[in-house]
Amino acid sequence: MKKHLTTIFVFLVFALVGFLSYKFLFTDILNNPKEKYTAHNRVLIETEFEREFLFDVVNDSVYRGMELSNNSANFFVSDFGDYYIKQFDFAGNFVSKIGNGYGRGPGEFQNITDFDVSESYIWAADMNNFRISRFSIFNASDVLEVNTENMPARIATNGNVTAVKWMISDQFFTLFNNQGQKLFSFGKISDDQVQNAFTYDGWIDISENHLFFIPISFGQIFVFELEDGELIKIIDTPENSEKPELEEQVRNNQRIVTAPSTQYRNSDILYIPNKNLLAVSSYYRGNKIGDDSFDLESAKFWIDFYDLNTWEYRNSISLPHAVSSFFFFNEILYTYNTTSAAGRSYKLSSAVLNQ
Repeated sequence: MKKHLTTIFVFLVFALVGFLSYKFLFTDILNNPKEKYTAHNRVLIETEFEREFLFDVVNDSVYRGMELSNNSANFFVSDFGDYYIKQFDFAGNFVSKIGNGYGRGPGEFQNITDFDVSESYIWAADMNNFRISRFSIFNASDVLEVNTENMPARIATNGNVTAVKWMISDQFFTLFNNQGQKLFSFGKISDDQVQNAFTYDGWIDISENHLFFIPISFGQIFVFELEDGELIKIIDTPENSEKPELEEQVRNNQRIVTAPSTQYRNSDILYIPNKNLLAVSSYYRGNKIGDDSFDLESAKFWIDFYDLNTWEYRNSISLPHAVSSFFFFNEILYTYNTTSAAGRSYKLSSAVLNQ
């Protein structure tokens, strides 16, 4: 009889433990209904995308938009259609255009490779002209041009210094002051980077103290000190894929090197100063159905957030479409898609940036 009572007691204890475990787990799920894990190793914040406007004026004024940037007063779009940088207020109304169009002369572009904006200046990189340019937001005649030996691929400014990422160079990055004077170069990640320029093509942004760099084709974020250029952190992204191999082909007896054809890609990086967050727009190209073809129906698009207090991935939001460039302003997400040539903005829940 005692044996049976003991068995019943043990069963009840296990049942109680199981019930309490289930209760606490279920309660935790109920208390966190906006977060879920996905097959892509992301913690998703489910959010409603309440459309603000479709940049109606922007889409009428921009012929072939490429990049977005902003300061506290306006936002800007680089236009490959006429090689100007267009300025808009936050209602989407056109304000002015910056630059002098296509060409090699002062203020002209042959390729607006990238640009960034501070409260006073617009900095732009032109890979074809081998130069970076600084435009004053308040004085159209104040244009500074810096000729470079290497091709400037990306550019970012924090108002005090401007960082340039080169396409091919012994050192990845160079800092300039607002007078266009070179401060120093830094950032040698790999001994084979000159041969693998496509592998290490990627996006940059800077805070007051750090430079953040993420390659397009594999999942690690490199963090450098602006003071001395030291690499201090490598942050893993959710996919954390190995460095992909370059694609090599021979055409007309010439060796052609192209970017890796990985399924995961990163399309932009953004430092959010008032939240001390880093945001990266990324996407899954879809399930592979051929050597270099993917099922578009299975494609996924995200913005991933990283906590710069802990230097770790935090969570993501799932996007309704692909994003080439983006920024946040007053809880509104502003996006531009180069392929569809469409600017869009969405009112987001405050929980997105305040988790």
